Amino acid sequence: MIIRRATIDDKDAIFEFIITAYDNPEDKIPNRWHWQFVDNPFVKKDNLPIWIAIDNNGKVICQSPNMIEPIKIGNEILIAAWGVDYRVLTSHEGLGIAPLVVMSNRKDSSIFMSLGMTQVSRKMNLKLGSIPIAELNSYILNIPPDVLTNTLKVRNINRFIKYGLGLPFLSKIISALINKWMSLKRRKYADLKSLKFIPIQSFGQEIDLLWDKISSEFDCAIVRNSNYLNWKYLKHPCIKYDVFLIKRKEEVVGYIILRKKGTKGLIVDFLFSTKEEKIIFGGLSYAVEHFLNKRVYDIRVATSVKEYSECIKKIGFPLSRASEIPLFYSTDPVTMNIAKTKRWLLSYGDCDQQQ
Repeated sequence: MIIRRATIDDKDAIFEFIITAYDNPEDKIPNRWHWQFVDNPFVKKDNLPIWIAIDNNGKVICQSPNMIEPIKIGNEILIAAWGVDYRVLTSHEGLGIAPLVVMSNRKDSSIFMSLGMTQVSRKMNLKLGSIPIAELNSYILNIPPDVLTNTLKVRNINRFIKYGLGLPFLSKIISALINKWMSLKRRKYADLKSLKFIPIQSFGQEIDLLWDKISSEFDCAIVRNSNYLNWKYLKHPCIKYDVFLIKRKEEVVGYIILRKKGTKGLIVDFLFSTKEEKIIFGGLSYAVEHFLNKRVYDIRVATSVKEYSECIKKIGFPLSRASEIPLFYSTDPVTMNIAKTKRWLLSYGDCDQQQ
């Protein structure tokens, strides 16, 4: 077995591996693969961010790819490698191959991050020195009956209440009342009259100015400038996003990136000053109305930012909180300490969690 960095010449072998290892390979190859690993503007030329294990027949039996993105840690701009699409063939599980490939992969980057892992992957990354950082909390902003039932089923609720909510007509009535209640709360807190929501096809200098102004409110964050946002969302070959700039008078005060995924409406990414509650409420409320107008009723948002969470709780379903805890590793102890103790900006868009 050989473990090494892949090159573009390995593409066919990697695609064959993906077809064998994944249930829906068409979601990954070829377009998304090229966007993520080849056309990514933050990947060094001819430096494919994928490590593979190859057997004696030249067949790929394990891969550990990275999504390369710029990251702000304290006052420094660095490069982070998000671990994505890691997999070993079922026929080769339990042979100790995966840790060797991941270790080789991690030696290639000064910062390695992971999110949305299996328990096996989490344990392996913790053993390799990764640390847990800020929670990414997920919330519901509008709730269809089936979501209400499933949310309450996993909680310690009286069994008679659970039974009652299992009745379709009762669940629909309760969901309608909850949504009406949340709509009234949005109207109470949001001031949409002072804001303009402008659909865009490309981010420009105005978003760089916004990021320069707001980024100091966060200690750790993927750099949300125009170069990153255009590649990540507007040049994505497989997913259509609805993207809006938010203006107050003539000043850009935020953006929201929305996506319809099946029956769900996801607020994939957004950026507002944490000091501007009315803008936060306005942006989230506009997103909810955007989805409702498209007859999408299961609407969700995720954030690691305390101020965003507090606003979401005021206009959202109170029992909907779920969390993911990302893992972080750096070869620099100072960077590790900042990542562990400081304020993170995370959303559904980070590490492609909304995929």
